[in-house]
Order: sequence, then structure tokens, then C-alpha cells
Amino acid sequence: MVDKIEDKSEENKSTRKAKVVEAEQSVIGNEQPPVDDQHLVYIGPRLDKGRLRTYQIFVGGYPGHLQDLYDKYPQLKSLFVPVTQLSQAQIDVGVTGHPLNVAYKIVKDVR
Repeated sequence: MVDKIEDKSEENKSTRKAKVVEAEQSVIGNEQPPVDDQHLVYIGPRLDKGRLRTYQIFVGGYPGHLQDLYDKYPQLKSLFVPVTQLSQAQIDVGVTGHPLNVAYKIVKDVR
């Protein structure tokens, strides 16, 4: 009877190990799709005349109607982040000296 319990314990260990390996591989293989296929969230300040609002979501890449601003303020594009990275980006934008924080401060003065 003890042998049967040990056999089941070994079987459980190997099953758990297989599940862990499978989970690790799914995380490793989870690459971000190209920007054109992503849902992007704008985390910068609101722009005048309703051109762009904070937390506005865009499907299919960067919005084309802002091309004039991209040319003038290239930092603006860094404030569009994939929805999957929104939580970390919100933290980073509040950290002094972080590239997202610097971009936010530059874009804040855009009129």
C-alpha cells in the first residue's frame, strides 16, 4: 500500500512539472503583435480642442490625424502604449526622469 502512495506522489510531481514547463513556454512564446495589430492607449495629457484625450484607445496603431504633432513632437508616440502594458506605463509616467515622464512633460505644453 505504501508503494502505491509513493507511485501516485511521483505521478503528481511529474504532472505538476509538466504543467509548469507548459506555462513557462506559453509566457516565453507570448510575443507582442506588431503595433499595427495592437490596441494602443494614450497615457499623455489631454490636448486642446479634443484632438486627444487621456486613456483614449486606438485600434490598429497610431492615429493618423496626429501626424503633424508626431513630426513636431516625436516623444508623443511614446505615450501610446499597448493595453497589456498600461499598468506599468502608468507607474513609469509618474517616475521623474523616466522616458515616459519626460515625454509627458514635453507634450503637456503642446497647444
